Amino acid sequence: MNDIQDILYLIDILNEKTCLAFSGGVDSSLLAKLAVLQGFDLSLVSVSFGEYDELEYIKKAAEIMGSVHHYSDISLTSLEKGLSHTLETIKYDRIALLENAVGYYFIFELASRNGFETVLSAHGVDELYCGYDVFRRRFHETDINKLIVELTKTAIQDKYEIDKVAEIFNITYHCPFLDDVFIEFSETVPLSQKIIDEKDKFRKHYIREQAIQLGLPDEIAYNEKRSLQYSSGLHKAIRRLARKNGYTNKKGKSLGYESGVKAYITSLIR
Repeated sequence: MNDIQDILYLIDILNEKTCLAFSGGVDSSLLAKLAVLQGFDLSLVSVSFGEYDELEYIKKAAEIMGSVHHYSDISLTSLEKGLSHTLETIKYDRIALLENAVGYYFIFELASRNGFETVLSAHGVDELYCGYDVFRRRFHETDINKLIVELTKTAIQDKYEIDKVAEIFNITYHCPFLDDVFIEFSETVPLSQKIIDEKDKFRKHYIREQAIQLGLPDEIAYNEKRSLQYSSGLHKAIRRLARKNGYTNKKGKSLGYESGVKAYITSLIR
């Protein structure tokens, strides 16, 4: 089987105006390492929304990578404006998409402010290599390969929406792990190298092994990183905004919504 560096070519999109959305996890760190191996040291960009309990780890990971790290802390006031602008831009159908899109709204803003024109993302690895916990929880309930295909299609559709957000800041948003050539390669990787069983807390074993082979330390390769909306504090910040505006879960349910957050988001749309 080929190594990732034999499959993923980044040369055409790497230049001094390219940066990487960085979470400190194995996926974004691996993408940064691949860029270095192909002759380019990417600058890293990260954002937080308070209650950022992984900030120190991300700073440490950026130091390990030896790259320039741009970081911005987003206030609740700015977040609310960004939420409204994002809702005006994307086709909203679920909170997970909105959280991802608004997270990138501020990543694109930070990138643009620092003179970058292209933002790379490691989006796609969790779908292709069973990174999400749902793969573990549904291990005995569903065909995991079909679930991979389903979630990968959703990731590609979501990218089209996030592309619209990138256009606000004249940014090109690129997800190398969602390129056709990489998706086709990922289909050849045995499922056992993605997830072992319902107790598998790490998953993405092929990706982690590749990271080690390419020189990333164990503390990055085997770190249990969470998705952007959780690691950045975004999910909690939106909940705080909802409560600040009077949309408690009790209020949301009284209005016919599943939660206060959903009621709050609907109020922003209106």
